Amino acid sequence: MLKKISTNFIDNIMPFEEPSRVAEEDVFSVEKAILNFKSVCIASIFILTINCLINFFFDYSYSFYITCLACLFNVFVYIVVNRNNLPLIRMCLVVADCITICLLCYIEGLVVGNYLFLFVLLVISIFIFSYSERKYLIAVFLLIIVSFIFIFSFAPIHSSFQKISATEERNTFTLNLLFSLIVLCILSYLALRQHHIQAQFISKERQFLNTIYNTSLDGVFIVDVATMYIQDCNTQSITLFGVNTKQEILNKPAATFFKNFSSAMYNPGESWQGNLTCLTANATEFPGYISIVPFLHGNKMLKKINILNISDIKKVEEELIEAKNKAELAMKAKSTFLGNMSHELRTPLNGIIGTINLLLEEKKLPDQQEHFNLLKYSGDHMLHLINEILDFSKIEAEKVVLEQTSFNVAKFMQKVKSLFTNQFALKGIALHFEVDEKLNIPFIGDETRLNQVLVNLISNALKFTDKGGVIVVAKRIEAKKDKAKILFSVKDSGIGIGEEQQKIIFESFTQGDASTTRRFGGTGLGLSISKEIVEIFKSKLFVESKNGEGSKFYFTVELEMNRTPLQIEVVEDTSNRNLRSMKILVAEDNNINMLVIRKFLTKWNATIVEAKDGVEALEKFENDKFDLLLIDLEMPRLDGYQTIKQIREKNKHIPAIAFTAAIYENIQTDLMQHGFTAYVQKPFKAEDLYNKLTENKK
Repeated sequence: MLKKISTNFIDNIMPFEEPSRVAEEDVFSVEKAILNFKSVCIASIFILTINCLINFFFDYSYSFYITCLACLFNVFVYIVVNRNNLPLIRMCLVVADCITICLLCYIEGLVVGNYLFLFVLLVISIFIFSYSERKYLIAVFLLIIVSFIFIFSFAPIHSSFQKISATEERNTFTLNLLFSLIVLCILSYLALRQHHIQAQFISKERQFLNTIYNTSLDGVFIVDVATMYIQDCNTQSITLFGVNTKQEILNKPAATFFKNFSSAMYNPGESWQGNLTCLTANATEFPGYISIVPFLHGNKMLKKINILNISDIKKVEEELIEAKNKAELAMKAKSTFLGNMSHELRTPLNGIIGTINLLLEEKKLPDQQEHFNLLKYSGDHMLHLINEILDFSKIEAEKVVLEQTSFNVAKFMQKVKSLFTNQFALKGIALHFEVDEKLNIPFIGDETRLNQVLVNLISNALKFTDKGGVIVVAKRIEAKKDKAKILFSVKDSGIGIGEEQQKIIFESFTQGDASTTRRFGGTGLGLSISKEIVEIFKSKLFVESKNGEGSKFYFTVELEMNRTPLQIEVVEDTSNRNLRSMKILVAEDNNINMLVIRKFLTKWNATIVEAKDGVEALEKFENDKFDLLLIDLEMPRLDGYQTIKQIREKNKHIPAIAFTAAIYENIQTDLMQHGFTAYVQKPFKAEDLYNKLTENKK
């Protein structure tokens, strides 16, 4: 009944049907039906109990047994219904009551009036079965009709089984009539009460739906799919499209209010969502986010169109795009600046480090060795600082990608140790390495980045430790089928780090204390870079420390074990480097760099021809034959890129090595595309330069 009322309400009042709300109404109806049936069971048990007492009092034995059995069955049904409201159980109750009434009429006679309860049972049946259970309701109607036919066809007027006086017959008839009227009155009251509850519920539902419909920030159109004319709209639509009343929107084509309203949106049964330009009543445009959802109302296919004004969102998007473009320009300017600074710093540094390396290889007085070592350490330290800044820039731009090469972790740790042996010895600090024997096998990973982290941590330990020592540990803590988790830790006995400082030491350009920078120096980027690299390894860098008690930095990395044996490393004999058969054209505008290169190439017996810029290099290339070209990228008049471009027009095969102080993303690929066959980074190591020259000679 409630479903029918609700459906009529939605048909007449609301423009569309919300399935979720209808579902709630169905649940409501079922719940109310269960409550009513329980009430009916209680009333039936009450009446049968009174009948049992009357029959017992008047000594109507047959009637007493029948009413007792019926009462017990009703109690049983009530208990079952409390657990599950099955229509079949309710049907069984009606059948049992019909049988009880028929038996009482047959035993006590018609004059007693037990048949009056069939009318009550008829009302009860209507009350406890819903319309969706109408097959049971029809069966009940037929059963009650059959019961009436049976009673008036076969039941005697007076009882032939029990001795009932005329007074008792009148009294019993009066009681049955009274009970029937009482039950009918109770049922009528329950029906009115139920109707009142349903009316309140429907009223609340109407208010609820109207509130949702008309307080939505979206404009809503209800459109007939057959005609695409607007059937209804909400209050927000009036404001959104600049009209005064709903009538200015209703019965108009939906396409009137949209620009480029696609015919695909007309397809019945299909949803659509996207951005459209909306048109107000005065032809003003605004961007809208549109969602179109089809639904069936009765036999009519409708579509609900939701319109959200996204002008503010578009504005924010434009501001974000503008901010993004500015950020990209700033990042590009930053990269350009760092590239230029890298070149400007590395070019003179190349001359310094190169000259020091030459002096270290030449004969010198014994007391000069310490001075040259100091110069070399200072030059390497300056190069390390420059590399830190450039690495930080790359990490910040998320351009660091881990390489996957094979290396032996135990041998790798020996290389790391050899880098620091002399430095620790000069400072008088003990350096102890503990390397797990299980790591003396090949693994696949980025040895360079792992080296960078450990070098940073050990350098810090050396810097902040004045007495005692540093312990470096590499230990396998977990092994799987093809992978192993390795713990790396660096523990020192230095100045330590307080709890407050531990919270900020991994931040960029930060050290534990301002006095630390003044006393020990540094950029404050080492730990920040190490932290970021460890995170690229999908791990985390931890610290344990107390003031005055030293520090311990540790992290784990998971590396894949390489089942392919490593190639045996051949140690090159650097004492017999010879380029006697090579004639090399060197284009370099910096006199110091030219001097350093000349010294090395002359020492290796190569024949060199010098050019101060790209124009001079082209002239000499045209007038002579060379085995290899070594060209600086940053030169006056004609830079390295322009020089190699013109050379490649005449000779596509001569080896050409770029000599550059620049560092940028995909530098090797970029130089190869411009025509170079290899490149040497400034400041260069003598062995790197020699290897590149021998690898690329004709």
